Amino acid sequence: MMIPSRPRQNTVALAGWLFADLLLGIAMFFLVANSIGARQPPATPTLVPTATAMPRPTSTPFPTPFPTSTPFVSLNPEPFAFDIRSTPNALLAPSSTTAGRQERARILRILEDQIRERCATSHAGILLIFGHASNPTEGGQLAQAAAEIIQDAQFTQLCGEVVPRDFHWIDNAAANRGLLNFEIFFFNR
Repeated sequence: MMIPSRPRQNTVALAGWLFADLLLGIAMFFLVANSIGARQPPATPTLVPTATAMPRPTSTPFPTPFPTSTPFVSLNPEPFAFDIRSTPNALLAPSSTTAGRQERARILRILEDQIRERCATSHAGILLIFGHASNPTEGGQLAQAAAEIIQDAQFTQLCGEVVPRDFHWIDNAAANRGLLNFEIFFFNR
């Protein structure tokens, strides 16, 4: 006589059910453990409030505000852009040298001529200066020297408070070495 064998079951499926049952059991254990044994503090007697006299507020006159219009100021997204060709060696020379002084004065004159008419009607907000050179360090130094010219020249009297930002422009064309790009973003009124 042959004994019938049991069909083989998938043990992975059984392991999943076993894990789920264990997780449910542990969750129930934590729920019960957190809800039993917490004692409530004894109630403290509260005092019954009694009526007390309160002083009445007095009216104090104050001026009535009237609406004032605040002008809406925004930055024009289109820059006023122009280029100035500098002599890079003279611009990077110390300002104590004759060539350095003359180059800075020349750039300042050109800059003032470019923006005088525009600054008569609006104030500058942001000034970006790009110095062209094949070497990023030299381009940054050219732009920084131009920014120092603007800061030293009382640019705020002509165009309002502006913060110049200097950047380099990597340009491998030897003819463009020393070219300064100015982008001025003016406020709309």
